[in-house]
Amino acid sequence: MAVRRKVKRAVKRESVKEYWTCRRCNSKKRVVGHHVTYRPSYVAPLCTLCHAKITALNTAVAIATGITKTNDIRRCNENRMVTWKWFLKKRRLSSIEGLLKILKVDYEYSDSQIEFIEQAGNRCL
Repeated sequence: MAVRRKVKRAVKRESVKEYWTCRRCNSKKRVVGHHVTYRPSYVAPLCTLCHAKITALNTAVAIATGITKTNDIRRCNENRMVTWKWFLKKRRLSSIEGLLKILKVDYEYSDSQIEFIEQAGNRCL
C-alpha cells in the first residue's frame, strides 16, 4: 500500500508523468494510465486518443465474448492481453473482425449486439 501512495504522490507532482509517452503513437501530450490487465495489474501509458480506442475495443470484445472482469477475471485478462498486442501492432484499425477471429468468437449475435460492436469498432478507426 505504501508503494501505491508513493506513486500517486509522484504522479500528482508530475515527476512520473513527464517521462510517459504513449505506447502506441509516442505522443507525450495528455498521457494516462491504461489497465491492460487486472489482477495482476498491468498499466501502460497511452495518450487520451489511443486510450479511447483501446477502451472501445475492449468493450466490443467483452460484449462479443460475454467475458468481463466480474464474471471471469482470468479469461478477461487473456482477452485483454490479446487485444492489447493486436492494438499495438495495428497502425490502422480498419475492422475488429480480425481481432474477433483471433479470439475465436462466434458471429451469432442479436441485432443490438452487432450494432453496438460495430459502433465500438468505428470509434477505433
